Amino acid sequence: MAMTTDRAATENRFQFKVDRQLGKLLKWLRLLGFDAIPEKRSSNQTPSQKDFQDSDRIWIIPSQAHSHSTHAVIVTGNDPICQLKEVIDQLSIQRHELNPLIRCIRCNQRLKLLSKDQARGRVPDYIWETHGAFRQCPVCQKIYWRGSHVDNQKKRIDQLFKKGTMDAQK
Repeated sequence: MAMTTDRAATENRFQFKVDRQLGKLLKWLRLLGFDAIPEKRSSNQTPSQKDFQDSDRIWIIPSQAHSHSTHAVIVTGNDPICQLKEVIDQLSIQRHELNPLIRCIRCNQRLKLLSKDQARGRVPDYIWETHGAFRQCPVCQKIYWRGSHVDNQKKRIDQLFKKGTMDAQK
């Protein structure tokens, strides 16, 4: 029961607003289970210090766009996995604080369980026959299941928390 409470506290602790230039990072944050929304300003508008201070979310911005900010996580890398590692390191996020694959990567909503019967005819036949667990976004209706890509994503997530593994990729 404590793990559920820890994860709920983490989800509330880490709510992000991500610069529009960092769309792939935004998706990875959602894959990890974090509430992450895009910044909706146009590319020629830069947020002010007041914007950062007034937000109840942690801003994530690229260094070249807003290097003057003291109220945001500033990422310097171009690769989304390296950017994710920067966020994890700067905020001291721990592996046990993640709750992967609970959010829709399209619209950020928490996924709901979908029974196998409800998934019939809405996923490819082979997927329906070979999988027993499905989740669905309540907003965009996208259906998720555990495919081989999940194992690859989990390996990448594990690498984020190994000391020294990301430094070589920068």
